[in-house]
Amino acid sequence: MARVFKIIAVTLTVILIPLLLVAGLYGFAYWKVTEAADHFAQQVSPFATMTYQSVHIDLLKTEVGINSISLQPLGSEGQILLETVRMQAPSWAYFLDFESQISSGVLPETLNVNVQGLILDLQSGYMDKWAEQAADVQAVGVQSYDALACGERSHFSLTDLKRMRYSALKSDVSLLYYFDPNNQTLNFDLDTSTALMMDMSAEVEIAIATDDLNMQALMFAQPQVKRFDLRYKDKGYNKRRMVFCAKETGQSESEYRTAYKQALQQQLVSQGWQIPDETLTQYDKINNPAGSVYLRIEHPQGLGAQSMMLVQKPSDLITILNPYVELNGKPVTLDGIRWAMPEPMEKQQKYDGREISSGLKEGAPELAEENSVVLKPKRKSFERAPVKSFKKISVSSLNNHIGEKVKLLTYFGRDVEGTLISASRSVVKVEQRLIDGRGTAIYPISIDKIKTAKLFH
Repeated sequence: MARVFKIIAVTLTVILIPLLLVAGLYGFAYWKVTEAADHFAQQVSPFATMTYQSVHIDLLKTEVGINSISLQPLGSEGQILLETVRMQAPSWAYFLDFESQISSGVLPETLNVNVQGLILDLQSGYMDKWAEQAADVQAVGVQSYDALACGERSHFSLTDLKRMRYSALKSDVSLLYYFDPNNQTLNFDLDTSTALMMDMSAEVEIAIATDDLNMQALMFAQPQVKRFDLRYKDKGYNKRRMVFCAKETGQSESEYRTAYKQALQQQLVSQGWQIPDETLTQYDKINNPAGSVYLRIEHPQGLGAQSMMLVQKPSDLITILNPYVELNGKPVTLDGIRWAMPEPMEKQQKYDGREISSGLKEGAPELAEENSVVLKPKRKSFERAPVKSFKKISVSSLNNHIGEKVKLLTYFGRDVEGTLISASRSVVKVEQRLIDGRGTAIYPISIDKIKTAKLFH
């Protein structure tokens, strides 16, 4: 009998100990996830009130999450809702020490974040407030391509989206990050899907010169983009936009589409683009229902900051990136696309709060002379010591200022500021300090791409 009890005791021990360990791990993980969720709610409390229904733990998948989250921005009516948030890591060690890992900038070898059911209520007070802030920025912005030929608007407002019969936006978002130690690459995969609007995904592969997955180390690892994939597919937005704009302009849908294509061509020409009609027609068709775009850029050697410094005009991007493009599932050749510097708009200056461009202006005849404007500075009763600044010089005289500080403006609108290293008949080289402050890089610039040269003296 004693032997039987001993066998039973051993059997129960073998069974119960793993169960107790699992239960203990589950309880500890539950406590850590709850603690992290409560801490996050506390961190966002100055901006929004956060509540959630429960936490999620899957021991087999190494997955944690939160269910039924509500965020109410302070000072605004309405709530931002998230049905579920899930996060996966390669081991429980990362989650059990999650906050200290994040604080120290340590990244796991892989991390997967999934958000299901992110709901933005377009009728809510917080959307009205965000729309007002966006309108202030967009008022001084350029014409949006999707709002062309749609009345006098330069972009679509929140009110326009509501008139397109959108009352709420519901999205799913997935972000996968992983490190490949064999190739020393960081990989990011982003997928988003917004109901009745669009699907979009992006994949990026970045080469880094380090195995240390620490944010500070990665900042100085000279990242190089080896691959970039972008996919977009319409799921209803194009149709609603066309119906809205046709009604807004008093046209049929086909008439609006014709007007849109003409406006698109004019917009591109005004920006210096010369695009073959066939390519323009293919591009225009992505505005049809279920229109799609696929873009792929692949460079085994990698693209970095020095590569992009060679871009002197927008069309140079096509040469350097060598992209593969599909519009509505059909490959598109980019060989015929050209870019030329567009004609500058008439410059205007202000005098006593009034805009003046050229010619004589009433109340200020002494300020204008033929097609130029000269503003006379006020006289001072004392002389100031000369102050160093950037002053314009001729491009051809750059070779006389080797070793001096210069600022070069290219026809693409890029400013390159640094020490002039050399200047030949075809290329100048400028040594520029890196953004992080550690070290310098030398950038070559074609001399025929330099619009303005300035010397600091």
